[in-house]
Amino acid sequence: MRVARLIPVLFALLTAQAQAGDRVGLPSLVIPISVRQMGMGEVGMGGSDILRSWANPALLADQQTVGEAAVGGQSLFAGDQSGVDLGLGWKPKYWLATGLLVSYNSLSVPEVGTAGAATSKTFGQSTYSAGLLGAISTAWMNAGIAVKMVGESVDSVSAGGIALDAGVTAGPPICKVGVSARNLGPSVWKSGGADPVEESLPFEIRAGAATRIWKIGAGAEYAMPTGRKGNLMAGLEYWVIDLLALRAGVAGVGDTGGTRVTAGLTGLFRGIGLDYAMGTHELGLSHRIAVSYAFGGVPPARPVVVREPEPEPEPKPAEEDKASGEAVKAPEEPGKPAAGAINVAVLDLAAQGVSASDASVITDMLRGALVKTGKVAMIEKQNMDKVLAEQAFQQTGCTSEECAIKMGKLLNVQRMIVGSFGKLLDKYIVNIRVVNVETGKIVYADSAGGKSVEVLEKEMVTLADRISRRAR
Repeated sequence: MRVARLIPVLFALLTAQAQAGDRVGLPSLVIPISVRQMGMGEVGMGGSDILRSWANPALLADQQTVGEAAVGGQSLFAGDQSGVDLGLGWKPKYWLATGLLVSYNSLSVPEVGTAGAATSKTFGQSTYSAGLLGAISTAWMNAGIAVKMVGESVDSVSAGGIALDAGVTAGPPICKVGVSARNLGPSVWKSGGADPVEESLPFEIRAGAATRIWKIGAGAEYAMPTGRKGNLMAGLEYWVIDLLALRAGVAGVGDTGGTRVTAGLTGLFRGIGLDYAMGTHELGLSHRIAVSYAFGGVPPARPVVVREPEPEPEPKPAEEDKASGEAVKAPEEPGKPAAGAINVAVLDLAAQGVSASDASVITDMLRGALVKTGKVAMIEKQNMDKVLAEQAFQQTGCTSEECAIKMGKLLNVQRMIVGSFGKLLDKYIVNIRVVNVETGKIVYADSAGGKSVEVLEKEMVTLADRISRRAR
């Protein structure tokens, strides 16, 4: 007879849910959001932690470390709902990411009487979700899938089922768009009596976009759940310093439950993250807190295609000039790297007292001069930017040897050249340092200068020659 009891129980919970403004998703199989996602207006494309993959499994591919673990807790509406979320991500290949997500929630709501008023009796509800995730990435697109087991228990009557989430994201790290379909699959089966009762999963489609420029991030998303009005979410994120982020946003715009205002913050220290978020509701505030840990270092980088050094062409026999009768040597082909040449990348020179565009021009002069020596294999600037963008590596402000080493490992080069370009009185000065990516040591340092661009251009040629001979 337990199945017979299920109908009034579900009716009571549905009525309580409507009174609470859809505070939970019955049959409570709506996947919880991450703490960082909640603080940014519940935008799934926002945030950066492992738990946001519940919103779109393709986001798992954006993981910036080999491994990441997170545990989060929540207390909603004066304590009548609480839960815990666990997440673990692993990125063994540059194109592959895997994850495990687990969530458990409990809720206590009053029974609704025949007159529609709450009684002293309460119904207890607990829900769980456990999913295995996988995501792959290409140059400009990620795709992910999550296979999850979901279930609930309402007043000793339980339900369970298996669901599927799928999603894609596209675009460079600075601006991405994404769409996901959640809770695909068969109906939920009900247990607790001789005759099972089936109910469909709450299907939902989410589509959104997010961008991050310098220290500011922004995102917006639209959710279209089955049987309810679609609603809009939007949020902002600002990194005050590299270790502290502030977030704010709105959610549920257009939903029957009303608009919610959210806020949150994140503190980072040596791979450990502490996150907090809160959201308004007509019944009170909801709170979430999480602790995450990133480990394993930078994921394997996408291989950089470097042109293999071509063998030296056989010297052509000297030809005789018909007019003078003298032997003429065949011209050599400049710019070809010699066999065994080391792989080198040049980081944009830091501007000191000059414009960033001037520093960029001088950097290109140095790159071109190094190529012409034929003694190093230079990574093209365009290829270099593409690889770093795929790995979400921020080049801005990267001038130290430590940062150059991280960049060099991503680019798969042996030497990184860093330095500065500035002006002192009436003289332009270029200072460079050559860093051994494997050992982290500076193997060579040099400088060049001149009072005019013409002089400096010639100095770049001689500087490049010295670098190519001494940077090994």
